[in-house]
Amino acid sequence: MRSRVRRVVVDARNARGSEYRRVLATIAKKGACPFCPKNFRYHKHSILARRNGWIITRISWPYKNTRYHFLLIGEKHRVTLAQMTARDMAALLYLARHVACQYHIRGGALAMRFGDTRLTGATVVHMHAHLIVPKLCPKKGRALVVEFPIG
Repeated sequence: MRSRVRRVVVDARNARGSEYRRVLATIAKKGACPFCPKNFRYHKHSILARRNGWIITRISWPYKNTRYHFLLIGEKHRVTLAQMTARDMAALLYLARHVACQYHIRGGALAMRFGDTRLTGATVVHMHAHLIVPKLCPKKGRALVVEFPIG
């Protein structure tokens, strides 16, 4: 009899906030990737745009000090950079530019984690990127620090 190996899809150790940690615990019990289209029910926001197998949406649990925080998610379950194509990268850039124009974003960061969550600090084992725009400090007129953990 073949033993069934459960695929790790989330890593709650990297979660920020108790609500998000509880949601990840529920997802982990089901063993289904929350970013794959058929399981995309834990997300709180609508999809803003699509392009060649990628979507962009506002993140459900934004990092502290963000004015805007978006997720770019591939519709195919991929984990490593080796699985990415030039078409994937073009879709990511298109969607990031689309939202930057739509929201009149003057500056921010585009960050992507890939692979082993013990190395990346990610909570979901599915290729995705973050488009992050920090809040401005009203007194200094400079961006507040947004911590994007890696590791």
